[in-house]
Amino acid sequence: ELAGTIDVWVPVLDVIHRDWKFYQDLKKQGKEIWFYTCVGPRGNYANRFLEQPLVQTRILHWINYKYGLVGYLHWGLNFWGSDPLTSDASRDRGKLPAGDANITYPGYRKLYSSIRLEAMRDGIYDYELLKMLERKNPVKAREYINAIVMNFDNYDSNFSYFKRVRRGILIYLSQEDTMNAVHGMDAHSMND
Repeated sequence: ELAGTIDVWVPVLDVIHRDWKFYQDLKKQGKEIWFYTCVGPRGNYANRFLEQPLVQTRILHWINYKYGLVGYLHWGLNFWGSDPLTSDASRDRGKLPAGDANITYPGYRKLYSSIRLEAMRDGIYDYELLKMLERKNPVKAREYINAIVMNFDNYDSNFSYFKRVRRGILIYLSQEDTMNAVHGMDAHSMND
């Protein structure tokens, strides 16, 4: 019913998974598609919940890359409970999964990041590396993304394997740059 009135669609990750054809059609019409996580999805979907492997927080932005999604709506930066350092907001504010309500902690006149926030940041860096790789070799970028993200809710969450895949991206990118330098070419001379 809203298809003609919304330019940026932001469904929850499991909704975009379930209705992927609908969102692909919207993308073809020039609409932006983001996704978000909030209270869910649960199961094997990537999220920021404390009980999940930390790599799944980082994989959120690998999902963005794999499916051509241009944004992630970030909910729960500082939705703290009565004492954010000793009590999760889920106990004070309802049935929020642990880790859902905040990824920062209050300090005196500043915020402290959580390791989940750091993982989120690293995932954003990974997204940029994948975009760089795509510009150099789209087939190779697809190989690397498919090594980690098989589907919206199916990933290889083994962190040792994840690090090897990411290292492969870095090596591939650096070899390309090294080859250009060896042959006396840089980005400017290649475009001339």
